[in-house]
Amino acid sequence: MTWLFENDTSAIVKKLAKRSLASEKRRNLMVVVAVALAAFLVCFVTVISVSIAQIQRNQVAGTYEAVLIGVSSRSCKWGCSFLCCLVWR
Repeated sequence: MTWLFENDTSAIVKKLAKRSLASEKRRNLMVVVAVALAAFLVCFVTVISVSIAQIQRNQVAGTYEAVLIGVSSRSCKWGCSFLCCLVWR
């Protein structure tokens, strides 16, 4: 779209863009490789963190029947004997 008293430069802009892309092929290739490596690393770190979390869950699930977190002998109204019975059943 051109305004009053404005030159239409779209053809020149397209020509310059094509020349720029053609002349800087190596830079463009490096950009594509860098983006691909970044995407791979993000996926790799995500898979590793999910795997570690799953391994930890499997270790806890196979070891205990009940896991009590943050319970002290003062906060439990039944005392230690109930907790021992709960864990050993």
